[in-house]
Amino acid sequence: LGGLPKTATVVQSSAATLSPLATDSGTIYILDCSSNQIDVTIPQQTAAGTQWVFMSINATNNVIITPTSATINGGPSKTIDTQYNALTVVSDGTGVTSNYYAIG
Repeated sequence: LGGLPKTATVVQSSAATLSPLATDSGTIYILDCSSNQIDVTIPQQTAAGTQWVFMSINATNNVIITPTSATINGGPSKTIDTQYNALTVVSDGTGVTSNYYAIG
């Protein structure tokens, strides 16, 4: 993996839903789930190496990351349930439905 770009976009959010675009690759999402669970839906098809970082700054509720139509580490979703934990989600870019890998 090449890692994140030298400068990255940082987005802070507490919205109940979040849908990053493939063009948002390299963005770091700092998520405050103190008031609600945050459901993140990532796109179905992305180029190999497309990546986002998701971090929870509160453990009151979970952050659940789900691909539109793919898997993350072979499963349907990944959950961040611990304060200050982060996951980098990376696409393998395979076919019409990209599979994703969570690192962290």
